[in-house]
Amino acid sequence: MVELLSHANRRAAALSGHPGSFALNDLAREVVLTAQGFEPSWRVRLGERFTTPSPMVAPGILRLRLALLSMLRRALILDELERSKSDGIVVETLSSANRAELRLTGLPRALPTSSSFTALHELMATIVRGMHGAVSIAATEARSAFIISLPQLAPVVPLEQAGNHGE
Repeated sequence: MVELLSHANRRAAALSGHPGSFALNDLAREVVLTAQGFEPSWRVRLGERFTTPSPMVAPGILRLRLALLSMLRRALILDELERSKSDGIVVETLSSANRAELRLTGLPRALPTSSSFTALHELMATIVRGMHGAVSIAATEARSAFIISLPQLAPVVPLEQAGNHGE
């Protein structure tokens, strides 16, 4: 709980200083911490892998928080029902020159075809399209991945790092 509160304070401070962008790692970390709090056994079954520095995206990404939590919850429950021996589910962030990605990998193969997933997928796809991004699903024989790809915004450099440009 303390970790979640300190993370929320860092996020609030970051938001107050840079209204036009949001660190994707902050959203991913919050989603992982919250999901791990649902059920103690999920702490070992839900991992994270974040790129540094964090990709910066439009602050509208926060509208996906509850849908991502719902998807993770459904995936972890389905994984338990299947008694899967997988390595677990990983929430990760990636970035390239102009794109940022939030990935949920290691999802049960049956999740994308379940009726409860369809509405979540449509909701997230609509929100992401509004931010000029895309949602995709990648599947292998055993597992699947849910990928959100967004335009990456230029990183904000703190003034103390930027130096004095007035000379």
